[in-house]
Amino acid sequence: MIITVFGIISPLIAASLCLFVPISWWWCAPIALGVFTMLNVWLVLSKYVQSLFLKKEVGGKPSAYCRFWVIRVVEWFNTLAGVSVKLEGEENIPDEPCLLICNHRSLFDATVALAALRRRKMSVIAKESVFRLPLVGPFIRRSACLPLDRGNPRKGLATLKNASKLITEYGMDVLIYPEGTRSPDTELLPFKEGAFMVAKWAKAPIVVLKIEGTERIKGRSPLRKTRVTLRVVGVIDKPCVEETRVTPLSDKARDIMLNS
Repeated sequence: MIITVFGIISPLIAASLCLFVPISWWWCAPIALGVFTMLNVWLVLSKYVQSLFLKKEVGGKPSAYCRFWVIRVVEWFNTLAGVSVKLEGEENIPDEPCLLICNHRSLFDATVALAALRRRKMSVIAKESVFRLPLVGPFIRRSACLPLDRGNPRKGLATLKNASKLITEYGMDVLIYPEGTRSPDTELLPFKEGAFMVAKWAKAPIVVLKIEGTERIKGRSPLRKTRVTLRVVGVIDKPCVEETRVTPLSDKARDIMLNS
């Protein structure tokens, strides 16, 4: 979206200069490119300054402003990486806050999911190092995404409890990768049961997603486009979540993903 707007503004400014200033029309293209570059530099610098004043702590009310800019950056990143995302089965997602679970194939999985499901208020549980990134880290944190410290069970439990709070108090979806890490060969790894505790605590339905194609992005980007599919392959409704113990619930979700 931002690239598109800047792409429209830049040639308009260049054409206006060539029209009202006595310079050759051959200058139109380099002026447009210069304006486009300056607009992007201004955007990055302005957001960096804003990030310095954002709250560093995790938790609290999610910021719609920060979420807006996280989605815009994700779309910009996917465009530069040549990623084309197709979402299938969105109509099957319940009209209420849900726990979303998905297989994990690549570093690009979260950016693809955020872009594909941008119409829903969604938090993603991601590894802690992502939140230490300059510029984007503070925006990611204030948009209600949550860091997961895999080496610290106590912090991990706190993250899961915060995730259930996002569902119950703020009406957000929470996306978790229950494998816990990326699969090296795209085969589905065993599920960690902590993800399903979130659904139990929040009494929320579970939406099972399956992503395909993100493992090819790194080898093709940005020279060739990569088509990625994110599909809704099943939904475990609220009564089933409440009645089923965590281990059978995890097994049920994994069977849905395996058999899709």
